[in-house]
Amino acid sequence: MYYWYFKLFNNIKSEHEATEFAKLELEGLFGKVAPIYNFFDKLKEEPLSMFTIPEIRIQDFITHELPYGKIQGYFGTSENISPLKKLVKRLAYTREIYLIGTKEDIPLIKNIFPNQALGKIYHFFEKENLVCFRFITYQYFLEKSEYISKLSRNEEEVDRNVEILFSHLIKNLHRIPASSTLSIGKRLEDYFAIREEPSLYITHYFHPYKGKFHPKMARALLNYIHPQEKGIVMDNFAGSGTLLVEASFMELDGVGVEINPLSVLMSNVKCNS
Repeated sequence: MYYWYFKLFNNIKSEHEATEFAKLELEGLFGKVAPIYNFFDKLKEEPLSMFTIPEIRIQDFITHELPYGKIQGYFGTSENISPLKKLVKRLAYTREIYLIGTKEDIPLIKNIFPNQALGKIYHFFEKENLVCFRFITYQYFLEKSEYISKLSRNEEEVDRNVEILFSHLIKNLHRIPASSTLSIGKRLEDYFAIREEPSLYITHYFHPYKGKFHPKMARALLNYIHPQEKGIVMDNFAGSGTLLVEASFMELDGVGVEINPLSVLMSNVKCNS
């Protein structure tokens, strides 16, 4: 039996997103899940409580930048870890995944993710024969990359700031700073810790477009209606191409239909950049 704990982002704008869209995409990609209203309660229950010992202190990671609102995450169980890669890559509203398995799963995880991902996308803690894996979803890096791109002046600074991000996630668990520290010229870690994340990432910000899909909402719906790894997504009213961009990010083929020439241009540029 595998135990899964899904920790939501702390920048979700409304309860509706947390209770509906976050749950929908998990049900599509994973299966039945139950809400976690307070992670502190889960930390008292086995098997998660086994990793709260002083030598590990999994609570420092789980309670770091907890989501606001009624629901902090979701919990589920499974007989295998087959959906893991899709979950890490495709989830839009989940920031971190905690998976409890056994030591026999370590080679399986290393086979799913390349060696360079260890200590960055994931790391793990051992207790007797059990192992608690902590995974950071791709969505987290997409959103944080906005700060790295704006605050880096050259390629060397990009590389250094990426390493700072990894350190912020795993080695240095900073608390959310006071608002006075969030001015230009402060530490990059302060930007990583703030609650208001960019709602637009990768190419979504290329052109303002009224009435566009919220990117995370579009991906959550895709995760629910099309959890398969391959397929074709068709948007009859493509607009600025939000759904098509998200489909390409999920490695799905996308087809858009749009009568507005400007929208066609935007969609092509955003999808092909």
